[in-house]
Amino acid sequence: MHFVIPVLNKAGRGLPFTYNLVYDGSIWIPVTSNGSTSWVPTNNGTMLWGWNNSMPRGGYMSNTASTTSAQCARIEVQDPPDPPYWTWEYEYTTVYTNWAYYDGWGTRHPFPGSTINKYPGGPVNGSCPLSSTSFATTATDNSGYTISVTGGEANSLVAPNGSVINPYSAAPTPLQDKNGNEITSITSSGTTTFTDTLGTTALTISGAPPSQVTYQYAAPGGSAKYTMTYQQYTVKTKFGVSGIQEYGPLANSLVNSIVLPDGSQYLFTYEVTPGSCTPLSGTYSSNCVTGRLAEVTLPTGGQITYAYTGGSNGIESDGSTAGLNRPLNPGGEWKYSRSLVSGTPGPGSIWTTTVFDPNGNETTINFAEDGTTTTSTTIATYNFYETLRQVYQLLGRAGIKCSAPLLHRRALRAHMNFLQFACNVPIETERYVPLAPQSLRSLSFEPLPRLRHCPRQGMPIVERSAEKYGNWQGCRDDWIGKPSALLDS
Repeated sequence: MHFVIPVLNKAGRGLPFTYNLVYDGSIWIPVTSNGSTSWVPTNNGTMLWGWNNSMPRGGYMSNTASTTSAQCARIEVQDPPDPPYWTWEYEYTTVYTNWAYYDGWGTRHPFPGSTINKYPGGPVNGSCPLSSTSFATTATDNSGYTISVTGGEANSLVAPNGSVINPYSAAPTPLQDKNGNEITSITSSGTTTFTDTLGTTALTISGAPPSQVTYQYAAPGGSAKYTMTYQQYTVKTKFGVSGIQEYGPLANSLVNSIVLPDGSQYLFTYEVTPGSCTPLSGTYSSNCVTGRLAEVTLPTGGQITYAYTGGSNGIESDGSTAGLNRPLNPGGEWKYSRSLVSGTPGPGSIWTTTVFDPNGNETTINFAEDGTTTTSTTIATYNFYETLRQVYQLLGRAGIKCSAPLLHRRALRAHMNFLQFACNVPIETERYVPLAPQSLRSLSFEPLPRLRHCPRQGMPIVERSAEKYGNWQGCRDDWIGKPSALLDS
């Protein structure tokens, strides 16, 4: 799941100032250390339990550093009044790899290449000089970000639109467009102040979990403030995935509410850990939680509920969600399910996600997870990319499923006054009639059943199924293939 709560969006000179509170529901990943694999929350940089408090194209840089040491030179040490002696000067070498930029939405953009820092470890007499290597390259995910690096520092990071980003690890980052207009930030005594391209204070952020965090800005008639509050929970997973150890029980601060400037608020509750789990002292006492969202109450009073299905207690072995039922109150229920087409969960796998909306319309989406082999020039992103989408509509209460994707229906509408191929399946069957991959001119059509609208039954029915529903008196014919009988969006 993914949703955004806007905080401040204002115009600027060249660069607008945009700050949002963003939530992404994929909060667990399997991490292997010393031969043991465990569930670990995806907390890094500005992201905490799915929440990202960063601006778009803010984010932070990351890399992996590995340091070794070696003898560099044998030197004579003068240490009066003691006699001179010989010793070794050591040189330390740090190799930086896995360079990546996490943007304001938490998406990882990897860069190929590595850099080296060499520095003496002492005693220092110049025999082992300082040295660093550099590289400049483009992100391998085709996002368009470019980077320049020397040693362990990023010299520059440029967005696809030419904006210059000055990234610092795990810290809010200044943004600069190609004309030099800049959004900056400074942190002092726990308060971060953002200044927009007009030189005015755009937003101040103060506080840190488990205490509340406030986001405040100047508004007509005074200041406006968003407040994010936290609740201490005992987080314990019981996903039951073979070969992956569970997390917890550990005390963690999870978002409890976000109070808006007008006093209305979002409220958040979390999935209860199945089975037996005793909450730790000082945490929410009723139950342990898995960290996954269970319900969001909106400022309007509406509710969104999340129930995790499929896989192993709703999760796959790579940490992705297996399935999800999302009832809206008001609004009906959305259902999401995933099936593995090829590979195993993780890099290189191919999935199909099936979505049913509250009206019974069905959407199938194919995804491929990037699993490009990591080399010196190409790095896998491990992101999911959509490769195919097909939409099937359910016509009214008759329960007839349209066999052709909407894209094909739109293409044919320019050539046909009616869409005979779209819905030729009677209600007593639950099968799809696939659209053959042939040219529009060579399409052939079968005779269509009619929908009869019968006041007595209160629903349209298929003619050849009349014996199931009684007599036809007072019924009105409506051809299924007639454009007015189709939903087209």
